[in-house]
Amino acid sequence: MKTPGKIAKVKAAAMMARLTATFHAEMPSKLDAMESSVLGLSHDPDIFETLYRQVHSLKGSSGMYGLPAVGQVCHDFEEALNQFESEDDDFEEKIDQYLAYVDLMRQVSRVDDETNSSATVINQLAEIRETVHSTEKHGLIVDESRLNVALYQGVWEGLPIRFNICTDGYEAAGKLLNYSYDIVICGFEIPVLNGVGLIAVARLCVHPQPVTVLLATNEAVDLPKEVGPDHIIKRDGEVGDNLYRVVAGICKD
Repeated sequence: MKTPGKIAKVKAAAMMARLTATFHAEMPSKLDAMESSVLGLSHDPDIFETLYRQVHSLKGSSGMYGLPAVGQVCHDFEEALNQFESEDDDFEEKIDQYLAYVDLMRQVSRVDDETNSSATVINQLAEIRETVHSTEKHGLIVDESRLNVALYQGVWEGLPIRFNICTDGYEAAGKLLNYSYDIVICGFEIPVLNGVGLIAVARLCVHPQPVTVLLATNEAVDLPKEVGPDHIIKRDGEVGDNLYRVVAGICKD
């Protein structure tokens, strides 16, 4: 005889199965609507807010309903939308890039899990990014101090690099696992997951290019090579110059 608890679990599982089936069935129409919004940007930039909501909503629900690869693409798409300016010289190229994200979502929403492996999707996302940002580097700053972030951002003004900001190590680890970065800047003491743990995550990531890790700290550093940073930047009066030297070198590679 089933207990009330077991009955509730069975009903919940059945409801989740129905919701998942509905989500998968509605995916083509969701992507069609998203594509229409992308195409509409050419003559009505106000559609941007609608497009952003569509991407953000799909990013939040795709993992819950068994399509994590779609969520990966949405994450990348959302990052690209954060750089959107309707007056940009490369506006038409960006439209092509956005359409490529939609096409990739169509692809990964209807193939098996093996084809949808994280490494495969990441490689395809890297190819899409190259269509617009072929010479631009992509970095991640992990620091809860607004003062430090403002300092870092002022250092490389004019360099061909754009940075995302995270305030804790757990959020940053999620980005590292789902997105390919050229450089990560962090400290030892960051919330939730500290700098050592975050560097270990960075070393485990499988991306087209290995990430360069900068550790900004005043503490003595003695870490094994496999979990150690590539560069140690001392937080002193020369921190700006030292950061610029390393980041500028990465931008030239």
